[in-house]
Amino acid sequence: MISTSVIQLVSYIKLDKYVVDNKSNRNFMLLVKSLIDHAHSAGKKVILEGIETELDMQLAKKLQVDFV
Repeated sequence: MISTSVIQLVSYIKLDKYVVDNKSNRNFMLLVKSLIDHAHSAGKKVILEGIETELDMQLAKKLQVDFV
C-alpha cells in the first residue's frame, strides 16, 4: 500500500488499464477501492485508464474515480 507521505507528494493517482482488465478479481478490486478511498481522503484526484465500454464506465462510477 502507498504511504500517506508519498500520496502527499502527488496531485493525481493514475490507475492503469490493468484495473479494468481485472475487474472480475474480487480481492484485487477491494485493494483498488481501498487505494482510491485513501487517495480521496488525502485530497487527491484519481484517474482510471482503459475505459472502453459502458460496463467499464459503470465500474469507474462504482469505484468513484474522478477522471476516465
